[in-house]
Amino acid sequence: VSLMERMAPGPLLEEPNLWPSLHPMFSFFQARYRAFYTGFHQQHQREVAQLRVEMEKALPKLLALGRLNFIAELGPAVGEGLKREYHEILSSLNPCIHKELPADDPLCPACGLAAPATPPSARVDSIIHRLDGALAQQQARLSSRAVRQILQSGGPRLEQFLKVLRAGGPSPLVGVLDDEVVAFLRQLLAESQAITVKSSSLAELQQKYPHLEESQVDEALAWLAEELRHSFQAAYNQNPGKPVRLTWEQ
Repeated sequence: VSLMERMAPGPLLEEPNLWPSLHPMFSFFQARYRAFYTGFHQQHQREVAQLRVEMEKALPKLLALGRLNFIAELGPAVGEGLKREYHEILSSLNPCIHKELPADDPLCPACGLAAPATPPSARVDSIIHRLDGALAQQQARLSSRAVRQILQSGGPRLEQFLKVLRAGGPSPLVGVLDDEVVAFLRQLLAESQAITVKSSSLAELQQKYPHLEESQVDEALAWLAEELRHSFQAAYNQNPGKPVRLTWEQ
């Protein structure tokens, strides 16, 4: 007869003398449950700790993707939402402070773990896979022929970076991509997209002040600054969203 059957309220109410006979069976059940739960709890915590290690190893990739997404000149950001999801998963992977189950508690009082709970292994695998995919997409943009030609003009500062792009794979890229490299990449890519507009302001300045007196220096500079601002604004109006540079008209 099982413990549950012996604990049925009908027979116990009819025969109260049966209560003492339940104690050995309940103690045996309790001991077996504690052994099972302690092993289950410890195994779960080992798996959680390992998943946290895997997530922490993926953090440099997440930071690298954030830096690449910051380079607007490469195109729209990829993997949006991965940062929020990453930290959400990481915050759920906190190892429990209890190693043993307190005597009178059926569940761990710290984490409340209950069978058949399982660690979020699938979520961890999924986000790392999607993170690698997003990095690969950005690396493909960097590896395009047009962008490579631009980067080759960066000189020695980008030599190592170009070697990594030729080698392929996101892991080496993560190792060389820092804030300084990102800033330099943005500068090169922005300059390559800049619209060059000729300005006649200097020639007009020469016509307006064919002979410049010292007392006219401030006035002439103020006039030139205003003319240049107008030239830039006109160029921006004609090329919305594009960076603009002026060159002097000969």
